[in-house]
Amino acid sequence: MKKISLLFILFLLFGCSDDKQESKLIEIKQEVIEEEKPTYTTPKFRTNGELYSKGNRLIKVKPYKMLKAGGNVKDILLENNKLYAATDGGSVDVFDLESYKIVESIKIPSFHDDIYNKEMVPTVYSIDKTEEKIVILSSYKGVQKQLYLYENKTLHQITGLDSGLMIIKVRFIDNDTLLLGLLSNELMAYDIKQNKQIYRTKLSESSFADMALSHDKTQVVVGCESGIIYLVDTKNGQLKSVIQGANKDKSYKVAIHDNLVLSCGQDSIGALYNLQTNTFKVLQAKFLIYAGALSPDGSRAAFTLNEENELLVIDTTDSSKEAYLLSGQKSTLNAIRFRDNRNIASASDDEFIMLWQLP
Repeated sequence: MKKISLLFILFLLFGCSDDKQESKLIEIKQEVIEEEKPTYTTPKFRTNGELYSKGNRLIKVKPYKMLKAGGNVKDILLENNKLYAATDGGSVDVFDLESYKIVESIKIPSFHDDIYNKEMVPTVYSIDKTEEKIVILSSYKGVQKQLYLYENKTLHQITGLDSGLMIIKVRFIDNDTLLLGLLSNELMAYDIKQNKQIYRTKLSESSFADMALSHDKTQVVVGCESGIIYLVDTKNGQLKSVIQGANKDKSYKVAIHDNLVLSCGQDSIGALYNLQTNTFKVLQAKFLIYAGALSPDGSRAAFTLNEENELLVIDTTDSSKEAYLLSGQKSTLNAIRFRDNRNIASASDDEFIMLWQLP
């Protein structure tokens, strides 16, 4: 709020003594409240049809390879010719995608649980990577989380953060800056070199669900319990746009590519927003859509489709084109990643990771 002080001078005549009047100058300070204009936009998105029609040609695809991690997989990351799998077995397993073997397993230290009075193996919930470092978010005592950096084959704990922070997801903005998604639907940028908070932005009262950075890492989209998506500048934490209209319930997963924003809903609606035209197209699934992804060039989108854990891959530029049905995942899907426009990896709440190649 901006406060503007205005000076009003009133001359009041009071008291009298015969034919003589006394005057007194009274200065009154009055504050006028002027509302700050929002720095963000709230465009009204309109529907622009469906992402997939049942009349379209549907090509069925089976996985060409199945990888087995050292625990139930919670997050996956693809870089160059390697796949990184975060597991509840207390490790990040690194697979070579030529030999399809685990070439490294980054072990996270166990911790003593005071309630059960025993050593516990942590669950790794979220991972990200730069050229030099891997950041790892894992469970700790109670609801606490711990952050680790893996660099030069050495694991270091990040100790400068408040242990009470309810961190859900972690991503690198640059080599020395982390972006943390908090359960309270806040974004926090943290400098790991100087061990200090850069900014902390509260987006809404809804609980946080997911976040995804743009390719150049200058923007991040955040999905939350309400189904509303927030577009934020990663440099300063400033809200840029509020994206809504398709999902009326929790947005489990989000993705962004240029002017396209993907959302996966608890209301069984997959959405693709176009920020240039302020329109969206939807996919009506048969089950909660727990995962989704956009291809590197944004020409394809993948969504979980049904209780059989199948994936539907559609063309984002032309909804009349053929779609692909990927079958074979064993449990509820929680992560999908495009390696390129044809190759996809998916993981679920078990130790198996599926690799697919579109025709």
